[in-house]
Amino acid sequence: MAGNGLPYPTQERLWRLEQQQPGRQDFLVAGLLRLTGDVDEAALQDAVETVVARHESLRTGFRSTAEGPRRFVVDPPRRVLGLFDVRRAASPYEQALDLAEEHCQRPFDLTDPPLLRAALARYGDTERLLALTMHHIVTDGYSSGVVLREIGALYRGRVAGGPVELPAPVAQYGEFVDRQYAWFTGEQARQDLSYWLGDLRGHRPLRLTPSARAVPADGPCGDAYNLTLPQPLSDGTRQFALEHGCTPYLVLLAVMYLLVHLYTGESDIALGSAMANRGRTEYEDMVGYLRNIIVLRETVHEDRPFTQLLAGIRAHVLSAYDHQALPFDHVVRALAGDRGPDGDEDLYPDVLFCTDNSAAVRWDLPGVRVERIDRRAVISKRAMTVFLQERDRNLTLRFVHRPDVLSTEDVHALGEICQALLRRILTEPEITLNVLSGEAELPTWWRFRPVRQKGAHA
Repeated sequence: MAGNGLPYPTQERLWRLEQQQPGRQDFLVAGLLRLTGDVDEAALQDAVETVVARHESLRTGFRSTAEGPRRFVVDPPRRVLGLFDVRRAASPYEQALDLAEEHCQRPFDLTDPPLLRAALARYGDTERLLALTMHHIVTDGYSSGVVLREIGALYRGRVAGGPVELPAPVAQYGEFVDRQYAWFTGEQARQDLSYWLGDLRGHRPLRLTPSARAVPADGPCGDAYNLTLPQPLSDGTRQFALEHGCTPYLVLLAVMYLLVHLYTGESDIALGSAMANRGRTEYEDMVGYLRNIIVLRETVHEDRPFTQLLAGIRAHVLSAYDHQALPFDHVVRALAGDRGPDGDEDLYPDVLFCTDNSAAVRWDLPGVRVERIDRRAVISKRAMTVFLQERDRNLTLRFVHRPDVLSTEDVHALGEICQALLRRILTEPEITLNVLSGEAELPTWWRFRPVRQKGAHA
């Protein structure tokens, strides 16, 4: 193991929160895939084991010491992929889905790596469900995509019977952590902290007013809604982004600021986003928690055109890219002052807008059709996180939200409004925000709905 075993600051925070509330579901990164066809189970087992062996982060555990948590790495394990046959069950598919969901929800013991597990449930002669679960402390969205790509490449190579052309990782996650701790003491880290404090000091984090809908105490702690933009709207958004020197992510991020402004009545809005934080080539195929949360603070001026809001967000995001290496936990600690290690949770944003690159990963397995399955159980720690995905050339917004803060009706309305705003913006980019907010295309109930109490904070 490289270095002194200190966890990365974001890892230490997750470890601390896990100690306070063991078995937290919101720290599990899990997905389901339906595999239909002639699946070579031995090749898949070998592929999963090889990926775990390749990346030390997946074999990392955390032990408590008098000085705090310390990471350690174990040798590559065997039998990482559990194999189950439920074809004789009364309802094979439901049984497979139950098994897969239990597998995705079972807590990890951070002292007992690996912190990746997989299960393959066979419910038909040519049909299977694959559940893949990792703890967030050893992965992020980008890393999940790396894991999926490598499993697919290794599987294809073994089925073909030829050599598997996967270069060895250039660097392991422990090396990244050690390099970052050295970087934290340097001048660039001090400049980055000064940048974020200047941007965020004095800002009161946005808090969405809880929904009026009653939610049972033992009810769901999360819900999700997928909004797939029609092909013409997806293509129009891409073209609009190209014409304005940005990306579809930035266009939809600007729309998200307008949505939050309409919903809350606030003008000074800070939304969270995520940076991959992979500025060095040796980090491109690394698996680990490298991602960094950033908070982007913007002022929505209703008398200004949408293009001006977009230009400001574009400039802000480009500036944030230059300072993305400093963990947001450092910024929070500086902003929290003397509140102590447990007094900073309210400084994290209620609403996040992120890209989901793992959704774009496609397994091209010989003789096997692969389909991503949305899970039954959805966990949402923040009020709302919106993931931008690309599914078969269509842009999809996946709204993951807490139903005690945003009801299903609220989120569906936000999606409807998002499409109405986007259509209007694409046809008249210079339209001012106050005209946009009063457009007739907005749902009638929204235009006559009382605005959420301005400045209300839960």
